[in-house]
Amino acid sequence: MWFVVLDRNWRGRAGELDLIVATDSTLVIVEAKWRRSPQFDGSAAVDTETN
Repeated sequence: MWFVVLDRNWRGRAGELDLIVATDSTLVIVEAKWRRSPQFDGSAAVDTETN
């Protein structure tokens, strides 16, 4: 199963989405956050929603 990138850094009235990808039957919206705090050890967090 391959994903096709539909858009990157998409901007709308409510804000920005980092990545929108899809297959024939799945749409994935990705919002990534980079954490600079020592508490998070410089790691990245990724939130995804699939429909």
